[in-house]
Amino acid sequence: MLNSFNLLKSIADSRDKLRKSEQKVADYVLAQPNDVIHMRIVDLASEANVSEPTVVRFCRALNYDGFQDFKLTLAQVWRVIPVLKSFPWIPKTQSSNLSRKFSIR
Repeated sequence: MLNSFNLLKSIADSRDKLRKSEQKVADYVLAQPNDVIHMRIVDLASEANVSEPTVVRFCRALNYDGFQDFKLTLAQVWRVIPVLKSFPWIPKTQSSNLSRKFSIR
C-alpha cells in the first residue's frame, strides 16, 4: 500500500497509466477528495460516470485491496492536515509547506 501522505500525488502521477474509465475516477477523486471519504462505492461510481467494478480496478491499480482500503487511506490524509494547521506554534509558512509536501490543496 502507498503512503497515505503521497496518495493524491500518486493518483496524479499514475493518471496517464490508468484506463480511460479509471481516469474518470482519478479525476473525481483529485477534484473532490473530501467528498469521496464520505461516499459509498456506488456513489463514487455514479459521480464519475463509471461502473462499481471500475472503481475497484482503480483502487487496485494504486495497490489498494479495494475501495474501503483506499477510502480509509484518503480519510487519514484529510484528518491529519487540518490538525497540523490548527496548531498555533506551527508558522503559517511551515503549515503551507506541509500541505504542499503532502499534496493537499
